[in-house]
Amino acid sequence: MSKQLPLILLASSLAACAGVGSSVQPDQVRSPCDADTLMDGSTWCAIAFGQSTDLNYSSTILPAKVGVNNVWREGSATPLGREESSGPDGSFSIESRGGKIANTHDGLTFFYTRLPTNRNFVLEADVKVEQFGPELLVNGKLATTNGQESAGLMVRDTIGAPRREPLQAGYEEFPAASNMVANAIMQNTKNNEGRFLLQTIYRDGVNHRWGDAGAIIPKVDFIDGSAGLKTPDTVHMSLERTNEGFIVGYAAADGSKARRMKVAGANANIVQSVDAGSMYVGFYASRNARITVSNIRLTQSAAQTVAAPKFVAPAEALRFEVASPSRTAGNIYRLQARASRDGVISVLQDGQPVATSQPLKAGELFSQPMRINAASSRFDLSFSQADGKETSTGTLTVSRVRVADPANVYASPKGFASGDGSSARPLDLASALESVAPGGTLHLLPGSYGATTMGIALSGSPDAPKRLVAEGAAVFTGKFAMDASYWHFSGIEVSGAQFRVSGSHNVFERMNTHGNIDTGFQITALGDERALWPSYNQVLNSISHDNRDPSAINADGFAAKLGVGPGNLFRGCISYDNADDGWDLFNKIEDGPNEPVTIESSYAFRNGNNGFKLGGEGQPVAHVIRNSVAFHNQLDGFTDNFNPGALTVTGNTAFDNVRFNYIFRPSPYGGPETQGSFSDNLSLRSDYTGKYDDAIVGRIGDGNAFITGGLSSASAEQFVSIRVPAQIGRKADGSPDAGGFLQRR
Repeated sequence: MSKQLPLILLASSLAACAGVGSSVQPDQVRSPCDADTLMDGSTWCAIAFGQSTDLNYSSTILPAKVGVNNVWREGSATPLGREESSGPDGSFSIESRGGKIANTHDGLTFFYTRLPTNRNFVLEADVKVEQFGPELLVNGKLATTNGQESAGLMVRDTIGAPRREPLQAGYEEFPAASNMVANAIMQNTKNNEGRFLLQTIYRDGVNHRWGDAGAIIPKVDFIDGSAGLKTPDTVHMSLERTNEGFIVGYAAADGSKARRMKVAGANANIVQSVDAGSMYVGFYASRNARITVSNIRLTQSAAQTVAAPKFVAPAEALRFEVASPSRTAGNIYRLQARASRDGVISVLQDGQPVATSQPLKAGELFSQPMRINAASSRFDLSFSQADGKETSTGTLTVSRVRVADPANVYASPKGFASGDGSSARPLDLASALESVAPGGTLHLLPGSYGATTMGIALSGSPDAPKRLVAEGAAVFTGKFAMDASYWHFSGIEVSGAQFRVSGSHNVFERMNTHGNIDTGFQITALGDERALWPSYNQVLNSISHDNRDPSAINADGFAAKLGVGPGNLFRGCISYDNADDGWDLFNKIEDGPNEPVTIESSYAFRNGNNGFKLGGEGQPVAHVIRNSVAFHNQLDGFTDNFNPGALTVTGNTAFDNVRFNYIFRPSPYGGPETQGSFSDNLSLRSDYTGKYDDAIVGRIGDGNAFITGGLSSASAEQFVSIRVPAQIGRKADGSPDAGGFLQRR
């Protein structure tokens, strides 16, 4: 076993990042701007943090303005860096050419002070809107706004790590989530006329600095567009914390039209959840905005805030599904159902009880054999969740049909519902899928099949999974949506369309998905109910290649993203010549973290971006990748893609990827000891010119040979061959055969 140490291996391209996320050393001078240093309102700091604030962010940004996320003192041409100011006297300009106000996280330029949560405050100032909305011309017109432009007054319960200056190659900023309240300047129209309105915005339900599913961000117009607010107007704005909540204020430049409004729904304690002892109060700008702030006044008073229940995200909707078909070829029929919550299930057959209040765990199958002696039988199912608060019902009428052999049913593109399911008289695919018996095999005769959806009702069962086997060249040319569970696919080809899996406990062997305008093979959820997210699927010895969307930025070979349950595995798979990534395990904050995915003994090469992309949006997920190979990908071979979780990366080889062979960045949420473990990984280049060193942050174990200073301790002699073959073939058992290429001696 490799010894794991909390170390950092950083190539020269990321050397300046080593201290981020770690605590201040005893011999270092502590700045008032350090995240764990309390201030009293007399010291103010400037910072840019969060997604899209990095120095190379350029969407709808004038080239001369790219990277300008800064605060300037009055009369100074030099922006404040991550440093303190003696106070808010005078005026300050705050500009943001990047960042965002998103549903669950932010990217900001922020001029702030840090106050204890046992204090209330009133922050007020004159705010001049200097510029608002994109200035970039697109086809001769100003680029349209996207609703993420914003500026104003804000209080937060945490801030993000300061953006990297200078920007290291391969680095972008992680998401920075927080509960917050803002008196916000927002875009009034999408046609970028420079008009704006004032809104109250607050976010609640954030418990982690990377964000939480279910967080809310209500927005209410405070001063709407009818006030005629337009750049470069000056308005007087205020944000006040009271014992009961928050109040925003507005007045015209001459003091007229004064108005105050309570921020409905935001209690005073929401800004002390992530950081219970302090809150960050100040002025901000996001995306494409510049404001000048003057006549700043901050007053404080003792707080005795009113206790309020902590926000809890609403429960996912109850989902109850019948998971067995409406046809049976014999008199023994397996009735199945599942629910998204724990509870009990009861069943009536033709009005008679056959199951009464049987316990059912969330996501598990109720599966019970039933006898059907007549031509048809009616089942009435009811489910009650464990606390009795919600119930759901379902009805299914099952008809008996005749097939030659329910254990071996044949389907053909030319089959008919009137067939008997034999190879001589095959059924159409829809009829065949309902007719195959539990534990039986559906044989696909050669030909072209159209778009197909296998719903949950077509599921096999834990003790009797069904099989779908291609007999020759059986090709699906329309999208295949696999929502059923407990099937074993073998030899299926999907051409020019996607194969999408939302069921569980399936095995997909020797699949070939190619030519789609999106990801070729994707595992993803159909809804928010985590208990029903696709789980325990195995993808074995399969290929996905030449998938390409029109913009060439989204189509992956394989993906397990956007709602993925536990236990999903890829083994012996090959992904190449896809527009985006070989594998994409992207994760949205709004979904909450996916469950870990395992990738073993697989190859990713010649993909338009990354070979193996192992996460996204700052969600910590402990994915596992072992004994896999990435080469000739146009960006990176193996990348965290901003997943700061405890990844397991072992026994892998990266060769001649265009940017990084390996890039695993420092987490802004914790030290290296909270991140991945790395052992027995090799990195090699045939020609290092113009390439980057590897960049690895985490627990570095034994047996690694990474590139540092242009050199690697790995050598060509460690491999049978480093000559790239024309193609990766297959062995008799279906596993990849690279002909000795990058095979370790």
